[in-house]
Amino acid sequence: MLTVVLLIQLFRGFFLTFFYRANVLLRFERVVYIIKDVNYGWTFRLIHSNFASLFFLFLYLHIMRNIFYNSIKFKKLWISGFLIYLILIIIAFIGYVLVWGQISLWGRTVITNLLRIFPFGNIIIILLWGRFSINNPLIQFFYSLHFIFPFILLLIVVVHFYILHIKGSNNTFSVLNNNEKIKFYNYFLVKDIFTIIYLIIFLTIVIIKPIILLDRENSIKANYIISPIHIQPEWYFLYIYAVLRSIPNKVGGVLFSFIIILLIFLLIIINFNFDFKTYWVNKISNCLTVYLFILLSWIGAKPIEYPFFTIGFIFSIGFFTILLFKIVFSFFLKNILS
Repeated sequence: MLTVVLLIQLFRGFFLTFFYRANVLLRFERVVYIIKDVNYGWTFRLIHSNFASLFFLFLYLHIMRNIFYNSIKFKKLWISGFLIYLILIIIAFIGYVLVWGQISLWGRTVITNLLRIFPFGNIIIILLWGRFSINNPLIQFFYSLHFIFPFILLLIVVVHFYILHIKGSNNTFSVLNNNEKIKFYNYFLVKDIFTIIYLIIFLTIVIIKPIILLDRENSIKANYIISPIHIQPEWYFLYIYAVLRSIPNKVGGVLFSFIIILLIFLLIIINFNFDFKTYWVNKISNCLTVYLFILLSWIGAKPIEYPFFTIGFIFSIGFFTILLFKIVFSFFLKNILS
């Protein structure tokens, strides 16, 4: 499913570049032009924007499945997958910015201003913007990245598949005997045919409710003077957004978010293969991680007010604690008990 959706995104995104213009004065009008005046342009644009949500949905399901199967012990496979996720975040954010709606403008303003916490942050922002405000240079830069990065992503996906082909996928019982592996044909091939059914269901939703997964506020042209009442990212970024805003201090929020990403990467590096004695500890911590991810996504969509701010802070600390516990527990088992 992930592969099919990725290829669809590349195909439709390539054709959308024919009509888009990376210009502040024209880009919102060009999006409207694609929807209204280009033959079947509305299908290309709506499917391209909605399939981003579908891609992240399958990606999170894929990650959760492998967390429960403890596939994190395949370090090279997980590192390549981690890189895929990071590049996908950049692609999705940049693509959302190019629409030039209200949420696009103010979301980009918030994210780029986070660079001010770093040394020489103001200089970095001016170099990134190309001017003293967000204008054509930044949009042209983002447009180039949004076109190039998907091909880099495709290359890493090929590497990911190659490592998977060498190692083999994991299973519930963590059986790694090559003689007991299931062949791709005809078992997995028949199962993958159901991809067509899922795509038909999702396309039906897109046609009937085309903006059900999109922010209505982003259908309004960007305005520097009026900011939206409640700025929030797409649903697939809500969990990290909830963590970011849970810390009252801007510097603390950014550092806390980076620390969580660093803990996930450390967990990949030092992960220990749990045996039957510690199996239940791994499963409980995995379940709590998934539950907190869902709860943080819910909190991220709520206004920054009581009690959501307090609940978000508690969930963020809990998310951090569980990741730290898994790292310490894995390091303890790997270097002391073994």
